[in-house]
Amino acid sequence: MANFLVKNMQYLTTGAGRSRIPRMPNNPNYPPGLAPIGGPQIVVQNAGAGTICYSQHPQDTFVVNGVTLYYAFTSMSGGTPTSPSMPYTTTDINQQLSMSIDASGQDVVQQNIYIAHGNYGTGGAPGAIIDAFEEKSGMFVNDIFVSVAPDNGQGSITHDANYLGVVNSTQTEVITAQLYITPTDANFDKWERMPGTYSASDTVSGATFTLAQNTNAVAFAFYKTPDKLKEGFKEYLKDHIKEIERKNLLPEIFKDPKENVENDPWKDLGDPAEILQAVKIIASKVQAMEGKMDQLNKAFIKEVNRPAVGKEVANKANKRGK
Repeated sequence: MANFLVKNMQYLTTGAGRSRIPRMPNNPNYPPGLAPIGGPQIVVQNAGAGTICYSQHPQDTFVVNGVTLYYAFTSMSGGTPTSPSMPYTTTDINQQLSMSIDASGQDVVQQNIYIAHGNYGTGGAPGAIIDAFEEKSGMFVNDIFVSVAPDNGQGSITHDANYLGVVNSTQTEVITAQLYITPTDANFDKWERMPGTYSASDTVSGATFTLAQNTNAVAFAFYKTPDKLKEGFKEYLKDHIKEIERKNLLPEIFKDPKENVENDPWKDLGDPAEILQAVKIIASKVQAMEGKMDQLNKAFIKEVNRPAVGKEVANKANKRGK
C-alpha cells in the first residue's frame, strides 16, 4: 500500500554560501536546495499497486517572508508514468501528469517547484542559475554536468557552473550538458528554462543552452536513470552495436562464441548499465577517430596540386633545357 503526496517546494536560487558541489543542507543560508513551503498533502492514502495518481493543479505563486515565489516546474516520482509519452516533469502549469503506483509500494510524490525572480549572476549581476535534476528520483543531483564556452582558457566559468550552479552573462555563453553523468548514472533528457526567467534570446537546442549577454535565466538539465532491465536496452544496443560492428571495433565483452552476436548481441552480457557505459565509450572513440580521419582528409593534397619533388623536378628541368 502507498500514498500519493503533493509537496510545494522552494528552489533556493541565491544566498550566502551557495554551493552545488558539495550541496549544502536545505537551509536558506546554504542554497541551492529545496525548502518546503507547503505540504505534504495526502491526496490518496493506502492505495494498492496500479492505482493511477493524477497531478493536482499547482498555485501560480507563493509569498514567503515577503518574497514572491513563482511556479517553475512540476515533477512526479516514485511510480510509473501511465504511458510511454507521459513525462516525469513539466514546466506547463496546466499540463496534468499521471503516474501509477508500483507493486513495490513506494509513495508517489508530486513536487511543485517555485523560485524567486531576479538577477542570478554572482554579486547580483545578470546571469543564469543552472542545476541538474534526476527525474525518476525527483531530486537535484550534485554531478558535474556541463561545460561552458567561451571560458577564457582558464576553466573558471565551467568550474563555477558546476560547483556553484551560476553562470554570469557578461558575454554570451554556450552551456553544454553532458549526455551521461556519474555517479548518478543518468542520461540527459532535456534542458528546461523556467517560466518567466529568460528572454527570447536565451535558447535551447538539444543538450545546448545558450545564455545571451546581460540576460537572466533559470535553466535545469533534466536527467533520467535508465531501467535496469535488459529489454529496456535492446533497441539502443541493437542500433549502436551494428554501427560498431560495421567499423570492426566490437570489443571482446560483446563476443560470445556460443551466441550469434549479430542477431542477439544483448543476451547474457551482465548488467545492462555497464554495457551501456561501454557502448558510449566506444561510440565516443569512433567519433574521435572519424574526426581525425576527416582532418587528415582535409590536409591531404591531391596529386594534381602537389608540388614537384625529386625526379619530377629533374625531368621538368631536362625538358626546359631541350
